[in-house]
Amino acid sequence: MMGGKPEEVLENFTESQTAELMRQKISAGYEWRWEYTFVNGMLTSSFTVTFGRDGRVNDISDVHVTNLQNHRA
Repeated sequence: MMGGKPEEVLENFTESQTAELMRQKISAGYEWRWEYTFVNGMLTSSFTVTFGRDGRVNDISDVHVTNLQNHRA
């Protein structure tokens, strides 16, 4: 991995570098997925991206939107 403090390394990581690191760490041949969540005020939008054993994208889910005003604490 790259040198420096962990927070410095992470803040300079690109999406493709992160994907490559995850592929290396999950080398047992399993599918793996990332969930992306975006928060905009009281709305959250999320979707997942599933990667196959070869590291290529197998599926991208539909975007799910949640209105946080409708949820109780």
